[in-house]
Formats: sequence, C-alpha cells, structure tokens
Amino acid sequence: MRVALIGCGGVAMERHLPALRALPGVTLVGVADSVSERATNAAQRFGIRAFSDYRSLLAESGADVVAVCVSAQAHREIGLAVLQTGKHLFIEKPLALSREDAEALVRGAEGASGRAAVGFNLRAHRLVRKARDVIRSGQLGTLEVVRSTLTSGVRFGAGTPPWRRNRQQGGGAFFEMAVHHFDLWRFLFDAEIANVRSINKTGDWMDDAAAIAARLSNGALATLVLSQSTRAVNEIEILGRKGHLRLDNYRFDGLEVIPSHVYPGSIAYRLKGAAASLGAALEAWPIIRQGGDWAASYRKEWELFLDAIHTGGPVPANLEDGLLAVDAALRAVDDADTESKLV
Repeated sequence: MRVALIGCGGVAMERHLPALRALPGVTLVGVADSVSERATNAAQRFGIRAFSDYRSLLAESGADVVAVCVSAQAHREIGLAVLQTGKHLFIEKPLALSREDAEALVRGAEGASGRAAVGFNLRAHRLVRKARDVIRSGQLGTLEVVRSTLTSGVRFGAGTPPWRRNRQQGGGAFFEMAVHHFDLWRFLFDAEIANVRSINKTGDWMDDAAAIAARLSNGALATLVLSQSTRAVNEIEILGRKGHLRLDNYRFDGLEVIPSHVYPGSIAYRLKGAAASLGAALEAWPIIRQGGDWAASYRKEWELFLDAIHTGGPVPANLEDGLLAVDAALRAVDDADTESKLV
C-alpha cells in the first residue's frame, strides 16, 4: 500500500510518518506542505519525495492512500480533492470547523470509491480498547458519572504553530482537544452526546481552557476539563453502580478497575495495585520499547484502517463519527459564547 501525507506539522512528523514507516507492506511515496521547506525536511528525513503542493502530490505520487494532516480550516477543500481522485482518505481530527464543511466531507465520502477515516487515535489505544471490553462486560453496572481531563503545556512549547491560538483556524480547547474525548465517550459507551453546557477562558489564546458538562444518551452525566497551559494529562474516570474504572492514556499501567465494595485507600488494595503495576509492565514491555502506548496507538489506527481497506470491513472511525464530534464541539462553543455574553 502506497501512502502519502499532506501537511508536515508535528503530528505528521512525530506520529504518522514514523508509524507508517514501521508498518510492513506500507511504502511512503511523498509529502506535501504549503511551506516548501517543511516538505523538503520531511522528505529528507524519511527518504521520500517532496511536492510543492497537494495537487501535485495527488497527480504524481502514485499514492493509494493520502493522509490529510493540515490545519482543519483546509480539510474540506483538500479532503474532497483526495476523494475525487478515488484514493483512500485518512483525515486528522477535527473533521472540520463547521457543520456545513463536515457534512460536505461526509457526502463526498458516500459517493467515493475510496475508503475514508478520521484520525481518532484513542480508539486504537491498547488500554482504551481494554476499558471498552470491561464496560461492555457489565462489570461497572449502570454507568452514572464520567469525568474526563485533557490538558497540555502546548502554550509554552517552542515552535507551537500560530493556528493553535485561534478557534477559527482549529486551535483552542474545543476543536483541538475536546473532540478527542467527545469521540472517546461515544466509542466507550456506544452512546451519543445529548446535551452540552460549557464555559471557557480566553486571553491572548482563544479557548485556552474550558470546562464542559454533558448528558449522554445512556443517562450518564459527563464532565470534561481542558487546558493548554498546564502539564500533560489525558485521563477518564467512569463510575458505575458496581464498579469504578480509571484510565490514564499516558501510563503503561493506566487501567484500573475497582469494585464498588473495595476501599481504594486500604493498605491491602494498594499492595495489590503495586503487584498489578509490575504485571502491567511485563505485559507492556514490547510496546514500551517502541515508544509506549501513545505512539503505538498511531501505528494501530493505521493497521486498522489499512486492514479495512483490504478486507472491506469497518474503518476505525468514519467521517460520520468525525461529524458527530464536531457537532458536540460546536454546541459547546455556542454555549460558552452565550454564557460569556451574560457575564
């Protein structure tokens, strides 16, 4: 399978290109970027061809699959161009910044000969998939409350692109961050996001932080805290009537299931947890040696997408999934903007 990428920013350079290079049966054939220097640097690093723009790449690279990793404001134009060539499309989240653009991409995929997927790497995360199995097994009982946290220190990072500051370009807590956990909720619980309320914090960075409350279609209440100005945290806690599940997406031993009758602060439980961490380290050691679960989630989502192309099976996250995450983000944005006018 011949794969090319459009957009040579951080996620392409540090996640997608290394993941694709490690997969058997995949040949990287080209990259394109609106900044020619970035395309040249990526091409030299990965030993592939650089293109001056995405149109040249589509016409000349010979790619079977094209990944669109540009800022979200350009997703509609470039994504539709890929689909119109008959190539398979992988498009990074968020799918778009408006419902109109997201719906246009969904319609374009419905009439295309190529397959299309959205890059929600959490769906391919080893521990997320284990957590989903736990939830589906009924171990937690009826789900009552969900608490998500997704934060980073991207604001203080060197070389952070300017678009990360601006909601209209796809930056900020709602579009760049919240869509990850909106989709995670849908994936874990097989439930939709029924109602959304939110508040945000904006200064020189739009939507630098936000707090979201939601009601899910399964009856559970959910909260999501977001910030671009703290340390990196990517966690979810799920409380059911029979048990409590904790999931830390940045730890090899980040999955913990606690029955409701167990007191998690007891000495016996803490000792049991230490032994469980040792066992988790042994299980995860092959993944740890390859960069850990976060890097592995990008390899796995590509494996799942390419397998779907070969077999005709379902893709890991389709464009309708991308649309529903964008819809939840747009509702959160509208509520935050309304609330700010009332203060």
